[in-house]
Amino acid sequence: PSCDFINIKNAPEGQLRVVIFSLDGTVLKNCVMSDSSQPIDISSLNRGLYLLRVNDKTIKFTKQ
Repeated sequence: PSCDFINIKNAPEGQLRVVIFSLDGTVLKNCVMSDSSQPIDISSLNRGLYLLRVNDKTIKFTKQ
């Protein structure tokens, strides 16, 4: 579970394409990051379950 920020670990080096979307497929955040140590701000999202896609991998996360 996350509150305000998500940190990406074990990501490949180089640019990362990050997309956060709701379970119905609506894109809520779409960005390109050059550094995986940079936190992703999710403070504007409502509580709930979301999907996070980093390059070609997708995982679920919960915003508290």
